[in-house]
Amino acid sequence: MGFKHINTFKLLFLVFVILISACEKKDEDKYYGIDTIDNTLYGTQIYYAMGFSFETGSESSTLESPGPDITIHVATDIGGNIVGKYINSPNLIESFALVASFGTAAEAEESFDELRDTGSPGWSLSAGGLEVNQVWLFKTLKGNFVKFRVIELKTDNSINPPGIEMKFEWRLQPDGSSIFTS
Repeated sequence: MGFKHINTFKLLFLVFVILISACEKKDEDKYYGIDTIDNTLYGTQIYYAMGFSFETGSESSTLESPGPDITIHVATDIGGNIVGKYINSPNLIESFALVASFGTAAEAEESFDELRDTGSPGWSLSAGGLEVNQVWLFKTLKGNFVKFRVIELKTDNSINPPGIEMKFEWRLQPDGSSIFTS
């Protein structure tokens, strides 16, 4: 009789420990991923777009403070035709540096994977001349470095304003170091 109560106690204790550990699980910080952003405008009286925050690893509204690290845009001619694609940053500091453009996705992915050090690139206010298979560096307002590669770009000239969507792979180095561990 006493042995049965001990086993029941052990079972209840084990269930209790599992439940407590599940409740205490913290969300892990997101330092890398593959995400997509576009230039869709939202709102009626106050317009905003959704950009991407590398620090939070998620989409962020341009109305939020501090807001997104990057937003995507198109340049158009007087007729409204897309003549360029670029990424901007609301932080108004020189934050972008093109590492290289590649002929294939495999070459861009290999360069992205092998990029370990930011070096001393020439930084600019935006990522102009944006194309598929490019690898870029970015500096956040917190002083952290990001590497990202452009996987896919889709444009839609049939809407007003013209639309653009970018799928990208990214990795944040969260400690302020210029060295990427992977």
